[in-house]
Amino acid sequence: DARGMGFYLDDWSLAEPAWRAADQSLWGMMREFHAAGLSYGTSWLLRPVDILYHPGMYWLAGLSFWKYQAAYRVMESVSAAALFMAFRSATGLPGLAFLSAALFTVFPNHGATRPWFTAAVTPAMALACAGLWCHVRWLEGRGWAFLAAGLALFAAGSLTYEAVLPVAVLMPFLSYWHGLRRGLS
Repeated sequence: DARGMGFYLDDWSLAEPAWRAADQSLWGMMREFHAAGLSYGTSWLLRPVDILYHPGMYWLAGLSFWKYQAAYRVMESVSAAALFMAFRSATGLPGLAFLSAALFTVFPNHGATRPWFTAAVTPAMALACAGLWCHVRWLEGRGWAFLAAGLALFAAGSLTYEAVLPVAVLMPFLSYWHGLRRGLS
């Protein structure tokens, strides 16, 4: 019985296909999620990483709401840590880096995280912020692998939830600030 677990109606619209899947393997849940998406006309085709994310989260946590909450808090912490490291490396200003990460974490109405099952923006932001950190590592001369990883992480975040696209504005900002620190501007 999942009543009282904290799920919202839109949570159930995404959890139900995995819950009802005859094959409770991850692959079976993904197939059922795909079929439901085609029949209900949901927007997962615009967010292709959802076909992995939502069935994957259900496969790992089932109807145990606290496990979703724990996963979201970890993803939010990863986002804040990646923002801190990116800003710290690019600007050399630990205070600004801390303020950026702290505001992201405590701002009570930020759109980056939501405490429910359908919160695809939470992993999207973690991926995008990790991409920012990789971008700064590339600026520091750590090799093209960091640039490729940063772009891949940002693309994965964008394909998880398009609301992270404005985070791309931070890439040239951090590049410029990094250049100022190195005397390249």
